[in-house]
Amino acid sequence: MLVRHDAVKALIVKDGKALLLWDPNYIYKDKWEPPGGRKKPGESDSDALLRETKEETGIEIRILRHINDWKVELPERNMLIAGKTYLCEALTADVKLNDKERQHTKFRWIPLEEAKHLYIVPWLKEAINKL
Repeated sequence: MLVRHDAVKALIVKDGKALLLWDPNYIYKDKWEPPGGRKKPGESDSDALLRETKEETGIEIRILRHINDWKVELPERNMLIAGKTYLCEALTADVKLNDKERQHTKFRWIPLEEAKHLYIVPWLKEAINKL
């Protein structure tokens, strides 16, 4: 039985563009993804979104609404990631990637229509299509 980990992702949209991060170490390898990550025990979705976004990008956000739920099974790591994506807006604009773990090596504000055609995970494509 896989061990469940709850995660949240912040689809930050500004002027018709989404903030996406390049993660060369992502479980699917070399994908664009929104900021976010696993929740700590007892942490709410909103607290986790605010913390993860600040840690990964240095920006403050406002959470607008829930977009979708998704699951990713990683049998090789004995993990099931149960995630939620939230639509958010940036309250500050100066993105500074946290480079401690080299988790994300670059970022882009990508037009939503263009983002649909990038190499992204299915749950993110679904979230963008729901906007």
